[in-house]
Amino acid sequence: MKKSSGSSNWMSELDKHPYGRIFLAAVMKAREEGALTQDMSFPTPQWVLNAPLDIPDSVRKWTARWCRNQIHGLIHEHLNEVLSTGIPYGTLLNAVEEIAHNHATSIQHCVEEIQTNPYVLGQALSLPELAIIDAKYAHETRLEEKRIRGFFVAACGHVWQSGNSVIRIAKSSAAVQLAARYLGRHNGKAEEYARRLVENWRAIYPSDKRLDTPFPAVHQEVGGKLRLYPQWAYWSEIQIAEALAEHIRRPSFSLPQNWSSLVSELALDTSQEEALAAMWTQPLTMVTGGPGTGKTTLVKALADTTRKLGMNDAVTGLAPTGLAAKRLRDVADIQAFTIHSAYALFNHSSRVEKGSFPASGQDQWIVVDEASMCDLQTFHAIVWSTLTHHNLRVVFIGDANQLPPVGFGQPFRTCLTHPIVSRASRTLSVPHRSAGSLAEVAHRFWDIDQPWTWHPPVINAIAIETDSEEHWRQKIMQWVEEHGGLDATDWLILTPFRDATETRTIGQQQINSWFLGGDVKWRPGLRIVQNAPNYTTGRKNGEMGVIVSVDDGVITARFDDDTETTLDEMEAIDEWSLAYALTIHKAQGAERAHVLVVMPEAYEDPRLLYTALTRAKTSLTVMAKNPDEMVRQVREAKVPPIDNRLTRRLNAALERTIQQAGAVLAPAAVVWEEEAQNA
Repeated sequence: MKKSSGSSNWMSELDKHPYGRIFLAAVMKAREEGALTQDMSFPTPQWVLNAPLDIPDSVRKWTARWCRNQIHGLIHEHLNEVLSTGIPYGTLLNAVEEIAHNHATSIQHCVEEIQTNPYVLGQALSLPELAIIDAKYAHETRLEEKRIRGFFVAACGHVWQSGNSVIRIAKSSAAVQLAARYLGRHNGKAEEYARRLVENWRAIYPSDKRLDTPFPAVHQEVGGKLRLYPQWAYWSEIQIAEALAEHIRRPSFSLPQNWSSLVSELALDTSQEEALAAMWTQPLTMVTGGPGTGKTTLVKALADTTRKLGMNDAVTGLAPTGLAAKRLRDVADIQAFTIHSAYALFNHSSRVEKGSFPASGQDQWIVVDEASMCDLQTFHAIVWSTLTHHNLRVVFIGDANQLPPVGFGQPFRTCLTHPIVSRASRTLSVPHRSAGSLAEVAHRFWDIDQPWTWHPPVINAIAIETDSEEHWRQKIMQWVEEHGGLDATDWLILTPFRDATETRTIGQQQINSWFLGGDVKWRPGLRIVQNAPNYTTGRKNGEMGVIVSVDDGVITARFDDDTETTLDEMEAIDEWSLAYALTIHKAQGAERAHVLVVMPEAYEDPRLLYTALTRAKTSLTVMAKNPDEMVRQVREAKVPPIDNRLTRRLNAALERTIQQAGAVLAPAAVVWEEEAQNA
């Protein structure tokens, strides 16, 4: 990308403001003294915040915000076509800023370049995001095959390097499938390009600086289809399989001699008693159950029994979110941490050493709550780090019917469906709430032979008579007022869809915009959600909070775990989004008393509605054109199959374990050999 030839325009605009004049004077002084040698043609916020200038922080932050506002204006003026492809506005904003900064070009020139050649965004966006752009532009401009192949290579290179996900050419996300239609997917060209990329990357894309690092992907044929794995995901699967096989092979533990009297004091149902006994005797235990079946109660029962036997602090809790960790501390009265903070998982390059968990040498338990939210990386960290500790038991607890993790892989569900590993699992089957309660309805959700019934005021339906956005808005706002209005914090709106489309009236973004009242500025009382993990502040993706103060561009928010985070206004734009309405995926791990599920159309994965149902603690309301028909369609849809290699790797690892163990297999493993052959 060329540098912009002139920089006077932005300087003249900045000179109109007092802080801007201070900033420009500092720039001129730094250049005269030789402290600043860069070409000043690119006033990006990153440059402003890091430039070696002698200016107050207030001036630096104001100027950075001014630069960010210039990007806002240019995007709205020139890049509406790119936004119309479905790329989120915040993603495009960050991409423009990153490209301009990396190429030392003006924001104006960067925007003009993207306007004429949207593939420039390939330097700052991930593959699914680029795929949407490609689907639109390749179709409309009929780009020649070479240009499309160049995009495909650049996109693959970016997503592998950042470790975002596995690229599955034959079976990919909806966005990638859309783009693949124009990449020639149906006549095999996409596979051909990917294969050639793997075999001869440098010949196809010689200017890519990422070639300076080892090739970051693993190429495998699975069932005659090409799979391209980031190395971290490939090795995580292999090591998870080895670790689970080793955990299961370890000998079992004995129950305490006074077990009957210990359990009799806990008032547990039969399924809970069986699960608690397994947690005491098995090196590895998987516990699953729907809402209200007593999963957290079971963790408390484990902690109570250990304390009664004089084993204080024997149970350590781990969870994918800060809110879930806080719930373990409050309800089960144990020490609990987020998995990312416990293992310092800052990114996909973070590595966990085998057997590195700091075990005490005494009887000890690691209990992982919300295990269905664990992706390959977090699941791997736990099972790999706890190997070689012979007095350590590992327990995963979650709801297998929830949506899969945001990250890659479904290790918890894979384990529960595996014919051998599932022997270490227990199911909590008794909902501890009355008929018609949310827990009881969730318990019956998967039995499609039982008709769905509404139970006002707990389970409610609102039918939408017309398709107009205004009608949806009126009904949603009426529900909000009935549940305490904007000042109440115990309600939440959920929807499967992020945006409206030609056939879909509304989405999450449209609903959130209704709560701003035309004022897009940060203000106390606004509900926010964390957009992505931030390992500096310790915030995890999906954590929710409320802004409590705004002071001279500095914003403080209090989150559900009762801790506060303070950010500069520019940082907050990247970190936080409005949280009156969330996508159901984003809401995993969060709970509110009253939940409204807005379904402008049916969704083909029943786990979506089930997950929304389990977010509500007091009442659930479903809003749709025909709520009864929509619920019926969703319940009858099939859960998508697990598409990974972990099951096969488990079979191979278990088979090796059986062969190596010979006659010294643990008692529970005596029939595994035959099942391992058939799994």
